[in-house]
Amino acid sequence: VYKRQDPGQASCGAGADDAQIQGGPGVIQFSGRMTMPDPCHQLDAMLETKNSELIVHITVIAPKPSEGFCIKCIGQAPYDGEIVSVRPGQYTVKIRHGALEIKRASVTVL
Repeated sequence: VYKRQDPGQASCGAGADDAQIQGGPGVIQFSGRMTMPDPCHQLDAMLETKNSELIVHITVIAPKPSEGFCIKCIGQAPYDGEIVSVRPGQYTVKIRHGALEIKRASVTVL
């Protein structure tokens, strides 16, 4: 089960996309930053499971046309979330920003 935390505020500016992954008791936490076409876009996440491999897909969602004016610049937004109710064990976790794999880690859940 994926539980999204409150997304951070997007801002102008481009930087390298990054992600962090950490295992804990019954949970896998992740966070990162993703570049977007502008700061008015939003991020969404979907979890895909393949045996002991978990893939978090972070995608960009376009704003609704009725949401008003948007400054035109490359945007970047922070995100964080967690995968909850994970059974104890060893997992390979991947974070994908669109088609790109940003981070892969082997984590232990207690």
